[in-house]
Amino acid sequence: MPTGIMRLLRRLPLGSLLALGGCIPVAVAGASQGISYTFTQAAYRSFTNPRTQVHSAAVQALAKMQIEKTKDEKIDDAVKIEAKTKELTIHLKLTTITPKVTKVVVNAKKNFFVKDKTVAVEILMQMERILGAR
Repeated sequence: MPTGIMRLLRRLPLGSLLALGGCIPVAVAGASQGISYTFTQAAYRSFTNPRTQVHSAAVQALAKMQIEKTKDEKIDDAVKIEAKTKELTIHLKLTTITPKVTKVVVNAKKNFFVKDKTVAVEILMQMERILGAR
């Protein structure tokens, strides 16, 4: 029997769901442990590490993958990192949740419509390995 939210979602036109943008987390079968995806296909997860450590791991992961970092800026309680490859533009956002918890969102895109979820997941997995080695 469908739940109330499922009945509501079935009645909404697709355009209404698209207007919600990145607001709906989507569970994906077979996803890497601890990594979730937004409705817009950005990969995200939280790390039990301070933002400074997570930032260092993000920069190291990009370097290990030979992805060129093009921008790195602090905005309020977050850090935004931009990077690029020949085919992708990659955006990372590191947000402080608590002094010991940092949420990371990775959005790797080829163009407005085409996303590369596998690269976004690999960046998060490399970060996890780097942080686990500490």
